[in-house]
Amino acid sequence: MKKVKWLGLLLICVLCLNTVLVASETINAYAYSGGSYFIKPAYTATSFKVIDRANLTVEERPMIAALQGIIANKTSNQIYITDSTMRDGEYRDEDAYVRWLNDLRDNYGVPYTTTTDPWSLVEEYKNYLDGYILYKNGDSSLNVASSLAGILNAIPVEERIESTIQSYGLGKVIDVRGKDEQWCKNNYWNSFSHNVIIEQKEENELCLRDFAAMHKCMVFYDGTQNSSFRTSLMQSMNDDAVIMGWGKVSGSEDGFIMNSGQSGVHYLPADWGKNLSVLSGFDPRKSYRQNTHDEPLYEENVHYVTFIISDGDNVQWTLGRGMEDRWWGNNARGDFDMGWSFPPSLMRLAPTVMNWYYDTASKGIGRDNFVVGPSGGGFFFPGDYPTSEHSLHLQRLNEFMGIADMNSVMLLGYNDWNDTAMFDRYTEQSNIDGLFYFEWYGFGLDTHGRNIKWSNNKPVISCGAKLFERKEECIRTINNASTNVYSDDAYTVVYAQAWEPNIMDNVKYVVDRLNSNVRVVTPEEMIKIVNHFRNPNNPPSSDHIQVDLSNYFNADGFSYDTNKTDGDFDNVGYSYSADLVNNLQHYDGSSYQLGSFSDGVLNSINCTSQIIDIKDGQYSEIRILGSSTNGNKSGDFAVHYTDGTRDVVNVSMVDWCQSAVGQKVVQTMNHRHDKNNNRNQTIENHIFAYYVTSNPNKTISEIKLPNNNSMHVLAMTLKP
Repeated sequence: MKKVKWLGLLLICVLCLNTVLVASETINAYAYSGGSYFIKPAYTATSFKVIDRANLTVEERPMIAALQGIIANKTSNQIYITDSTMRDGEYRDEDAYVRWLNDLRDNYGVPYTTTTDPWSLVEEYKNYLDGYILYKNGDSSLNVASSLAGILNAIPVEERIESTIQSYGLGKVIDVRGKDEQWCKNNYWNSFSHNVIIEQKEENELCLRDFAAMHKCMVFYDGTQNSSFRTSLMQSMNDDAVIMGWGKVSGSEDGFIMNSGQSGVHYLPADWGKNLSVLSGFDPRKSYRQNTHDEPLYEENVHYVTFIISDGDNVQWTLGRGMEDRWWGNNARGDFDMGWSFPPSLMRLAPTVMNWYYDTASKGIGRDNFVVGPSGGGFFFPGDYPTSEHSLHLQRLNEFMGIADMNSVMLLGYNDWNDTAMFDRYTEQSNIDGLFYFEWYGFGLDTHGRNIKWSNNKPVISCGAKLFERKEECIRTINNASTNVYSDDAYTVVYAQAWEPNIMDNVKYVVDRLNSNVRVVTPEEMIKIVNHFRNPNNPPSSDHIQVDLSNYFNADGFSYDTNKTDGDFDNVGYSYSADLVNNLQHYDGSSYQLGSFSDGVLNSINCTSQIIDIKDGQYSEIRILGSSTNGNKSGDFAVHYTDGTRDVVNVSMVDWCQSAVGQKVVQTMNHRHDKNNNRNQTIENHIFAYYVTSNPNKTISEIKLPNNNSMHVLAMTLKP
């Protein structure tokens, strides 16, 4: 008898265990992934019921938004809200959320049906609810009801539609009419997430209220920038927490940004964000890959410029407006290299949207490069953030950046340019290769000029120009700037204000009018180039041996503007402009001393099998500066060793006035001299570097040049 009872009990346990196992296969558990501030909804959507905001009354909007958020933790058959009436301030835009909806259908297999009746959604999902929360418009109780929705499992209902909700069989859980956010905090604070809080005007009755219900966040709007209540909320949050939405702007945004930042809370502007409760249910990729990792050309005598679109901290901009024609959707995108500040938090809040941006980034002539938006995981002034919480923030940021394949950060500082310790906390992170610093005053105005600091052997580059409504000034600033790549003045970072009308068209306008000796590069390339030329801990190697070629020069390849008839580099009357060429060249860790440019002095070699005698030694490379004329040419360089052997290396030299793509470009000039007509000829010309590999275990005695007088050698250095 006991045996039968035990068998029955065992069978029940097996059935219960099977039920648990099946459930575990279909439910996404709440979890913090790595350093994330956010939790996922319990379920990932497998289908949507879609309703448009236009089909909802003012009273129905917060009700359906909260229902959307609650349901995301109950079932995979979820709600999605579009907005055909989308309006944000002065802009009226196509609803980007339709794009994300169709992307989920087309690329993630999530079908949807539409409805125009919000009450049909109440009917379908009412059994998942414990009731409703009664509030009244205009008395601050909507934010209280939105705050309590997730923790009480009840939807906000305005008093004018209470009888309607009761007809669906739902009962009142609590009446919060006349209650405010202070009451909510006093009574329910320990039930809320302390990693995320939402600041939202009550008149924005739809946005973020789904996420508040799903994430169990408190919603408040104090109407001031730094009241004692707001400060108490910020100080009650966990270390390095997030505030989402937007606050009271009284003359400037800095008041409430400082108020939260000084308490170790960073801001994610998102007050117009929608559907985050369901978008956050999808998994991000295990890793992302940017299309910008090619090694740049390290050219001398050029000016480098990079453009960075601002406001990458703004989640709603990325979700809603960033993809429109004036920004990501502009036809000019892809014509030039462009930096886009970008919120790494999108990896958790809307992974499929982040996937879309990475997948549609330009791979063409111009490339899109994502930079972390100011000033890390969100908007704050880094000098004001408490040190210990800043360090925690950056550890989390470093993890995000590693997954997102991002390697630079845009900082928006508040008189923080001289805060060395603050910079050091950023640059000690392994995934941060460099920083771009913009001063709050003037929103990126070139407050500190072109200036580069070094922190943990990584560059911190200040803003050098601002585009906002200053196209012609921006062009002049860049075209008149230095081309001495060994000075900070050769590098301009342009602050491109996201809210400028037609911003991408304006960037293109500037790019199309830059001089031929200006190079537009991605922010990633800018960091590499600055590190190459300006890093004080990476000077040219002192053990490289320069070869004195003065006894072998047989041509004058350079002339000054004051005497354009002096030189003849190509044997038909053209020469390099000595005014443009640096007599001492630095390239790839080597220094090269060119010959004298004085009138009548020989300073280049037309190759005719000359044998160059060098100091006997063991070298791994013979590095040569030069070019060819009258077309691309090739010839053999013979390396002679003291043991009587030799190595012959064929070198193909590129014509000095041909394309420099794929070449080791040491310097580029925008004109040359025409001896026959005593004039400047506007044509881009170059000096290239060529490397002849030798046997480092043998001692070199001499080098024999090719027998081709259209191949020219200007300088030579031996690398041990």
